[in-house]
Amino acid sequence: MNRIKSFTLISSTLIASLAGVTLLSLPSQARNRCRTLWEHLDPTMQCQVTEFRGSSSPAVTGGYYKSTDRPEVYAVNFTNLTYCHVQNPSQMNAFGGFNQVKRFTPTVANEFFSSKKFVGECRWGNGLYKRQHHPEVFHLFDNGTPSACWVRTSNQVRQFGGWNKVRSVDDSSDLKVGRTFSEQC
Repeated sequence: MNRIKSFTLISSTLIASLAGVTLLSLPSQARNRCRTLWEHLDPTMQCQVTEFRGSSSPAVTGGYYKSTDRPEVYAVNFTNLTYCHVQNPSQMNAFGGFNQVKRFTPTVANEFFSSKKFVGECRWGNGLYKRQHHPEVFHLFDNGTPSACWVRTSNQVRQFGGWNKVRSVDDSSDLKVGRTFSEQC
């Protein structure tokens, strides 16, 4: 039987509080912190952190997960029970680093992911990005719709925050995924 536990935030540590099949909202300070984590999935969602306990799996909290026998990392959204594939190490670093990835045995991972819907590649967070071996700079933003545009001049780069804000990412990064793209800003 699957059970979901709710958490409250105490001194920046999630501590189990109530058992049952329910999702409870976090206090506003935790919700803001959590919203940043999930920006790449759905920036408008109400963020909730929960614990999943499968019949044979250990308790795990929302975040980043992988099977011990596979290199892929997935970001899991417990609010809408979806998960996306973290594209590469650059994206995982942009999401806060590999130290937060929880690892499961293949059996536990299969059980864990089977109750969620795969939604494809993870969307990058808002900001300025450049693939390492490509000259193009892209501005990723959200004006009600997740969008991306190609920054064509140094003046535009300055307008969007300057060269020091441009993050260099792996060449394999799909910066347009999940966004409406415009050829120029």
